[in-house]
Amino acid sequence: SSGVTIWSCWPLDFVSIDIPIVVTLTLMTILGYGNSMDVSLLQHNPALVILATFYLVWRIISGFWYLSISLSVRARENNTYNQLTEEISSQSFLDSFKK
Repeated sequence: SSGVTIWSCWPLDFVSIDIPIVVTLTLMTILGYGNSMDVSLLQHNPALVILATFYLVWRIISGFWYLSISLSVRARENNTYNQLTEEISSQSFLDSFKK
């Protein structure tokens, strides 16, 4: 495994899905844009907006968490690979002097 998980595409999901949800909720709740029934539902039920906000905050935090894990695993694997190649190259360099 390369250390890159499915969460590596999280920034694209955030930009294409989560930000439009935030913008839509903001426009409908605060500015009153959109279908009159949906706007009144959001304006009279702040619990919906609060739950959606919790969901989006959870998506942001979990996305950063999994992205950092993915990057740290990749960095650790690259570091291990670099150490192995250095050991192999130094060993072959020493072997060339033994001949």
